[in-house]
Amino acid sequence: MGPARPGTWFPAAFSRFFLTLLFLLTPSLSFAEGLRVLVLPFEMHAEEDISALRRNIMEALASTLDGSAGIEVVGIEETRRLMLEEGVARFGEEAAFDIASRVGADFAVLGSVTRVGRTSSADWRVLDLKDGAPKAFYFESSVSEAELLRRIRAKASEMPLAMASALRERPVEKEGIVDRIVVSGNRRVEAEAVLQKVKSREGEPFSHDTVREDIRAIYATGYFDDVSAVLSETASGRVLAFIVKELPFVRRIEYRGHKEIKIEQLEETVTLRTNRVLDRVLLAADAERIKKLYEDEGFYLATISPLVESDGTDATVAFRIEEGPEVKVKRITFIGNEAFSDSRLKKVMNTKEVGFFTALTKSGKFNEFIYQNDLALIINQYFDNGYINADILDSRVLLSEDKRWFYITIAVTEGERFSIGKLDAAGDLLVPKEEVLKKLGLETGQIFSRSKLARGIEAVTDIYGEKGYAYAEVRPQTRTDQEARTIDITLNIAKNELVYIEKIDITGNTRTRDKVIRREVPIGEGELYSSTELKRARGNLRRLGYFEDVQITETRGSAADRMNLGVGVKERPTGSISLGLGYSSVDKVIGTASISQSNFMGTGLKLDLSGTVSASSSRYVFGITEPWLFDRPISAGFDIYNTEREYPDFDLRKQGFNVRAGFPLTKRYTRGYITYKLEDVHKPTSPIPRPRSYRSRRARAPRAA
Repeated sequence: MGPARPGTWFPAAFSRFFLTLLFLLTPSLSFAEGLRVLVLPFEMHAEEDISALRRNIMEALASTLDGSAGIEVVGIEETRRLMLEEGVARFGEEAAFDIASRVGADFAVLGSVTRVGRTSSADWRVLDLKDGAPKAFYFESSVSEAELLRRIRAKASEMPLAMASALRERPVEKEGIVDRIVVSGNRRVEAEAVLQKVKSREGEPFSHDTVREDIRAIYATGYFDDVSAVLSETASGRVLAFIVKELPFVRRIEYRGHKEIKIEQLEETVTLRTNRVLDRVLLAADAERIKKLYEDEGFYLATISPLVESDGTDATVAFRIEEGPEVKVKRITFIGNEAFSDSRLKKVMNTKEVGFFTALTKSGKFNEFIYQNDLALIINQYFDNGYINADILDSRVLLSEDKRWFYITIAVTEGERFSIGKLDAAGDLLVPKEEVLKKLGLETGQIFSRSKLARGIEAVTDIYGEKGYAYAEVRPQTRTDQEARTIDITLNIAKNELVYIEKIDITGNTRTRDKVIRREVPIGEGELYSSTELKRARGNLRRLGYFEDVQITETRGSAADRMNLGVGVKERPTGSISLGLGYSSVDKVIGTASISQSNFMGTGLKLDLSGTVSASSSRYVFGITEPWLFDRPISAGFDIYNTEREYPDFDLRKQGFNVRAGFPLTKRYTRGYITYKLEDVHKPTSPIPRPRSYRSRRARAPRAA
């Protein structure tokens, strides 16, 4: 059976459904006096087959209605006959009137089932078969089928009351004009805000299709847990009422049963927030995120149950967590590997078997994403050693009976080993072919390696990138000789146009000034593109130490020969304060303190202030460094210092400063420095005032003349 398309039907499936429904309901049909209801097959709108969901929804409706006092579900046999014998596939209002005339139904239930992504919804209407007017409209939606069916049953239990009310209000003559539209059930949301979302208008003809769209539009606002519509005849005319049930506000989010994962990790994973309207789709998605978090930590048997405890206005959301045991990898087995041993292939993988040092190395943990990447790493191991036809035939992860261990089996096929045959280059050659092939880094007779080929192509592309051909294409063309087991490689090169930098955008610098970043990029707007200069720019910015991350992106500009550069940075703290205490037999207790800022006020200016104090010495230093003097790559700075030291034979005091400058010698990687230092060294003729304890010690010590 193929996937369901919007509006398509599955007669065979529905014949089985109606036979089953007839079997289930026939014993309970009382055929007593009361309301006779005809439930017709719902339409389906989905990319996949949702016939099972439709069957469950219709069974929920029919069984709930048939179990209500004074309600009799009729027309099942007649509907089945029309489907099987006459080939009727679509049941609309015309079919409802036709079947009703045969089975004597008072009301008909028509609707549709829709699935978009993970969300399933059902909308249906109650049609009064006596006057042809729809009396009530219903819509329910959920990512959980069980929750959707529960809501549908709850709504179905309200339908008999709407039908009975419709019988009492049937007019002798009816008009198709809606006289009044009202909203009920709303507490926080104003009725005017709800009515702004609907297309139905007072004084205009009634349309059940429009009302169905209105219900969906109101539900889509995200403020309501339930939306339905009822059309009634009153003394003042037709009244269309939209009945809503507001979603509660989330006041608290709780996590119950977690032990292995900290609450901080859970809070970072969950996207639901307090003091916001409850979003059931987001709630279900958060439960899946928590489960994924536990799976990443090796708890594959964990179950997450989202709970909503509400008083109607406010709600507490609780995630009930049953962690279960941690499942570890017990054994990894390979089948079909001859070129490489099991241990060699296991070294390639990031997934490891449980071992003696598991507590320290965290080995044995299973992560699905990492495991899938491991399969690719195994294939790369073969491709990089000449096995170009290697493949993973099958891989299985089995859970042990006691649910404590994973057993992994990987079946591989290796194929023959290939070496490199002829090498050639063709197309737009800016340098001699020999130089291109030298950059490629491969030689005839070598074992073929896909990684080496990729690195070689990147190196050849850089030749063109250095010369301004940012969009140069280097495409390898291979020819395999199965008998000789060789691969001939030809590089087809298209240089395309020279590219110039149109604009440089800098983002992420919340403190560092643009010019501090821009001066580290050795390529400017209007200049010829150079891949080498962009690599140098990345290195320059990372060496500054101002940023946690540096990303340079390239996007096409306003023309084919123009490119925009995006320099994205993430700031990091650049200041530091340190305090320290020490002890020595000479200086006794030593105290140190320092303050430094390598990016003062975001200008790139570096400031340092430090001091060291002990019973017999002190030293203070203050320094400033400007790495780009006058916006040129010349550094300049100075240091001022003061040092005092007491020796057994004399006292020493030094004061001074130095002025320094640095300049690039070759591409800023090699720098030269010049320093001028002026220092005043003073040896006092009289002792420096000292603490009493030190003077006493000095008095007892002999002093040289």
